Formats: sequence, structure tokens, C-alpha cells
Amino acid sequence: FSLGHVAAPRFGVFLTEGEEGEESEIAMGGHDSRRMLEPLTYAPVVMSDYGYWQVAISAVRVGGVELDICKDGTCRGVVDTGTSHLGIPAPADQELTDLLSTEAGDMLDCRLAESPEVEFEISGYALKLQPFNYMRRLPLRDDVTVSSPKGVTTAPDPEPAQPAPPAPTTARYVSSAMGEYCAEGTEITSEEGCRDAAAMLGFAFEGSWEGPGDHRYC
Repeated sequence: FSLGHVAAPRFGVFLTEGEEGEESEIAMGGHDSRRMLEPLTYAPVVMSDYGYWQVAISAVRVGGVELDICKDGTCRGVVDTGTSHLGIPAPADQELTDLLSTEAGDMLDCRLAESPEVEFEISGYALKLQPFNYMRRLPLRDDVTVSSPKGVTTAPDPEPAQPAPPAPTTARYVSSAMGEYCAEGTEITSEEGCRDAAAMLGFAFEGSWEGPGDHRYC
């Protein structure tokens, strides 16, 4: 938008199941009014720091009856174009599943089932879904499920990253026939000086022997 490539900082998504040659599309800089069934209604994004297209849901109704799930005013919904499912947090997911499930019988297209209307109230706007919107096309066998046994869960916030520990450092004190010196180049000329240097750096003093060279480490 800042480069002038699009008319407005908006985009529109139109999704279809591809029937009768109809294709999905993304419109940059606005939306295609030819795809609209009614005028646009805007809802503010809440908790935008999370990085989701997240909106407040003030009520959920099934068949005109309001459920308890959102009566406390804390409901949020994420608008996700990457999934075709409704994600409901447990334990409310089971209640909604029971209310919307119906026997398929000889039906070949579950979108034609007689099931109740689902309504989400978002910023004063009632988003209403019919069975054609929320039902899968094909019936499921008794041994097949597409839901999560725990519903939708929220992952805990990640623990803050801990700084990497400093690389180990050893000040080496060498005593040999060639004389005494600090192998790291510092002016340490005695074992006591090496011990003091280790204490100043926060290291524990350790003495060890390494053969005829009479090497000691701290």
C-alpha cells in the first residue's frame, strides 16, 4: 500500500468448493462486490498482539437458543481461511456436536440435512450459518471422526529464552624445567597467583598433573 500498488490497505478472500467451475480468489486492495450477498460489516480485531484475525464473540446460539459458552464475555474467535472446520474449545465442543449432529440415513449430501441454524454474534452483527455452510458434504462412517477429542486448546505462552552459558575458560598455570608461567599469557608467576586469578574470575581452583612437564591447571 505504501508503494502505491494497491488502492487501500485491505484484501478480500472468496472461497468456493469449486463446483460448476467456480474458483476461489483473493482481491488485493479491497474486495469484489460481485461476490457479496449483502453489504460488508466490520468487526474490530481484538488482542492484535497475538497476530491473529481475532474478533470478540458475545453470544453463540443454536436453533435460536443461546448457549452458556460465551455468556461470561470472554469468547474470542479466530477467522482462519486455512481451515473448513469450526473449532470449539472443550467442553463446549461436545455440546455443540450433539446439537448439530443428525442421522444421515440414505442421504448422499449432508449439507441438505435438516439441522438447526448456528448463530455467532460478533460486534452486534449476527453471523448465521445454515447446514449448507457448516455440514460436510459426505456422511461419515461410524468408525470415522474428524473432531478433536479435547476440542480446541490454547498453547501456553512459551518460556522466555534463557541466555546461553558463557564458554568455559581455564587459566592454565605451568611449572616445568623451563620455568613457571601462565599459558594464557597473563602475568601469573605462582600457583597462588593462579588460584587468586581463578577466584577473581569466579572459577573454582583445580590442580592436576599432566606428566613430566608438571602442568597444573586452575
